[in-house]
Amino acid sequence: MFHGYNKGIQAVVGQIVSQTDDLCGRIGRSVHDEDDFTSRMADRIERSVDGAFVGGMTWSVETRKLPWRGPQSEERRFGADLGLVLRMSGKGFDVSKGYLIQAKMVDHIDLELFSKPPFSKSDRVFGQCEDMLRTTSEAYVWLYSPAGISILRAGSMVNTAPELIPQMRRQSLHGFMTRAFMSWSGDYRLGDLSKKSLEMMTEEFRVKQAVLIHATEARAEE
Repeated sequence: MFHGYNKGIQAVVGQIVSQTDDLCGRIGRSVHDEDDFTSRMADRIERSVDGAFVGGMTWSVETRKLPWRGPQSEERRFGADLGLVLRMSGKGFDVSKGYLIQAKMVDHIDLELFSKPPFSKSDRVFGQCEDMLRTTSEAYVWLYSPAGISILRAGSMVNTAPELIPQMRRQSLHGFMTRAFMSWSGDYRLGDLSKKSLEMMTEEFRVKQAVLIHATEARAEE
């Protein structure tokens, strides 16, 4: 969709992947759970991308986090761990779309090396996937591991036997982000609501943490 901005997109995606790879290397040392990882990831993306000018575009990042509401509300009150919104604005275009993401930390080096199914059908991640899918088909599971982030489609995961999950096609974070920026994929309802208010989006879709990455064509600012 935005192949003319490939240079800028690849530079920003590379920065995001570099930051998340460093965080993945800290799993089991200074990073111990999904919420900690996701929160640190959002902060790093904001610090490294916000204010950048690359590829003829100015990049900005906003993050929001819904407050916890007590021990009885942690998981069941939230529909996703992360809401990712990507927006591209310029002369003649203003595209905003989003994705819901459930995070799962695995301490294995790589899913290919699993000697047993990584999940059982009783694992809460399946219920979390079904919860996201009731809202949007653009729902994903991001697996945090020391080797990096692997991404599965939630819709495919809930329809796959646990023992076959290691054989599922997975995306790298680089591949996911590149496709998200350069294709028509994504849920435009999340994007439209985030234009009104990122807080409104997090409340409406019950998202723990939201990250909005906005690329604005330089000529549009003149």
